[in-house]
Formats: sequence, C-alpha cells, structure tokens
Amino acid sequence: MRTPEHLFVAHLEGTGEPELYDLVDDPEQWTNVATEPACRATVQDLRSRIDAFWSRFADRRYDLWNGGTGQAMVSRYLLFKQRYGPSWEVTTDVGPPFED
Repeated sequence: MRTPEHLFVAHLEGTGEPELYDLVDDPEQWTNVATEPACRATVQDLRSRIDAFWSRFADRRYDLWNGGTGQAMVSRYLLFKQRYGPSWEVTTDVGPPFED
C-alpha cells in the first residue's frame, strides 16, 4: 500500500514481518519503521486499508490470506505447500477481472 507519505508491505503469515517506510524522510526506503511505537497508528490504518481492498476484490478461491490456492504461477511453491499442507496445489483457473 503506497500513499504519498508511506509505503507499507504486508506479508502472508509466516513469510515475513510488516514493513513501513517513510517516503518523506527516507525516499530510498532504507529504514523499516513498522515496529516504532510512533508508527503504530499508521501501520494499523494501512493494514486495514489493504484488508478492505482484498475483502472487496479478492476471489476467495485464490485468496492466499484466507486459505485459497494460488492462481497460475507461484514463485514460492514449496513455501505455500509447507504453510497450507501437502494437499495445497497451484491452479491455472482464470478468475474474473477486477470490477470498478
């Protein structure tokens, strides 16, 4: 999630920690400030905006955040197998396009 002031990166559970970069003071994105107490409200706001976006637009069949399977190619196949179990498989079904 990018705003004029921040870049926020959320990862699937078990694949990385949240990242928040202050694009005003650190435009090169060298310092992750996601764990700084002063940034807690910003992290919560941007995370809720990401969640709201995916709640509206995600196709549940392919929503990895909520147990769906990958659509088409997944670059970390074994990571997802480990996370979601041996029955997890990549699918090549094509979902509907995003709506406005």
